[in-house]
Amino acid sequence: MNPSIFLLPIAIAILASGCLPIRTQSFTGPNEQSAYTLQCSGFGRDMADCEKKAAKLCPAGYSTLVQNADTVTGITPKTLTIECYPEIE
Repeated sequence: MNPSIFLLPIAIAILASGCLPIRTQSFTGPNEQSAYTLQCSGFGRDMADCEKKAAKLCPAGYSTLVQNADTVTGITPKTLTIECYPEIE
């Protein structure tokens, strides 16, 4: 049997994982502002993808609470936890 038949579904899954949406979990941050944990895992994703999403979630800017990215193997999930700055009215 041709081994490429078994490898094709795996290759498709890896490539498609980069198309998955960035998972976002909201909570109240330590300064009582809106805060988020962003999971930006997937083939071809990097921390810049998390940062772009964070900028959309926090138009007034944000502070980084926790950042986790394994740049060597890419196996560790890339996560960014932020707290939004308050919007000036």
